Amino acid sequence: MADLESKTGQTLGIPTATGKAEKRPTFSAAGKSNHIEHHSLASGLRTFLWVAPLTALIWIYAEREQIDRADVRVPIKLVSKSTDRIITVQTPTERPTTISLDIQGPKAGLGELRDVLSKAPLEVYISPEVGYEGDISLAEPITKSDLFKTYAVTVSAARPPVKIKVEAKAAKRVPVKPRPQDKFFGTVTFEPESVIVEGPKDALESIKPENLVAFADMRDFASKGPGSYAQDVQISLGSFVDGITMKDSVRAKVEISKSAPYQISAIPIVLQLNSLLLADDKLKITAPPTIRGVDVIGPADAIESLKQFKFPAAVLVDMNDDKRFDFSAIATVKDFPITLRAGDYRMPPGVTVNNPNRDITITVTRR
Repeated sequence: MADLESKTGQTLGIPTATGKAEKRPTFSAAGKSNHIEHHSLASGLRTFLWVAPLTALIWIYAEREQIDRADVRVPIKLVSKSTDRIITVQTPTERPTTISLDIQGPKAGLGELRDVLSKAPLEVYISPEVGYEGDISLAEPITKSDLFKTYAVTVSAARPPVKIKVEAKAAKRVPVKPRPQDKFFGTVTFEPESVIVEGPKDALESIKPENLVAFADMRDFASKGPGSYAQDVQISLGSFVDGITMKDSVRAKVEISKSAPYQISAIPIVLQLNSLLLADDKLKITAPPTIRGVDVIGPADAIESLKQFKFPAAVLVDMNDDKRFDFSAIATVKDFPITLRAGDYRMPPGVTVNNPNRDITITVTRR
C-alpha cells in the first residue's frame, strides 16, 4: 500500500472508518395491526354511508315503478274534436256518464291517477262523424289522453258499452228575463241581456218559442228592502231539453223601491170586442160594470198614482178569443162564465194584484 502511494503521490480516498447506520422508522407488530384496522374501518364506514342511501333509493324506485293493475270507476265527458257537432250519450243513462276501467301501470302512477280522477269528470276526445249512432270504444282514446300518458297508465277494457248519437250543432241567442213567479217591487237589468244556447240542431228547433228564454232566479230579492243590489243569479231555460247547454248565471242589477199595499174599491170591467160583431145591432152584451175590493201592492209612487186616479186601472176581457166565446152558436141568450186571471188586470208597472181570481158572467143576447 505504501509503495502504491509513493508511486502515484496520491491517496485513493478509500474510507477506513466504519460508517453510521441509516435510521429507519420502526414499528412494533401490535402498532402496525392497530393502524391497519382503523384505516379499514374508516374506509368501510365511508362506503356504507354512500351505498346505503343509494340502495334505499333503488328499492323505493323499484317499488314505485312496479307494474300493478286496478279497476276504477270514472265519470266521463265525451268531447268532439270538431266544433260543428254534438255528442249525446244514449246509454248508460246515468248522469254524469260513469264507466269502469281496467287499468295498469306503475304502482305510484295508479295511486296518483286515482286522486285526479276523483275530483272531476274525465274529458275524452273522440271524432265520430255527424249522423253516427251506435257503440264507441273508449279504451284507446282514454289511453292516448294526456292525463293517462302523464302517469304511463294504459286501459285494457272499458265497460259497459257506451252508445252515442252524433248530431249537427246549432246555436241561438235568447233573452234573459226574471221568472214569472218571482215577485219584487222594482226594476232589474241583466249583464248580459241575452245568452247563447247550444245543442243538437233537431233538439234546439223542437223547443217552443215561449220557452226559448233564459229565466233568472230572483228569489233572493223578494225579502230585500228598498235599495240597489247587484249579484249573480242562476238562469235556466223555460223547459229542460237533454243536450242543450248555456252559461248558468248572469249578473243582475236590481233597484227595489218602497212598496205599499192598497185596496181599490172598484175597478171597471172593459170588454174588448171586434166592432163588426155589433155593427148590425143583432147582439147585446152585458157584463158586471166593476170588480170590487181589489187588493194590490207595489211601489209607493205607483200606488199613489192609483189613489189619485192618475192611472186608469181596469179589468180587460178579450172577447175576440174564439176559445172562450163562440157567438155563432147563440140562438137567443147564452151566458159565458169566466174566471179572471192576473193577466186580465191593467195596472201600473210593478203593481201586483193579490186576489185576481174572480168569477164573473158575461151574457150575450141575440136580438
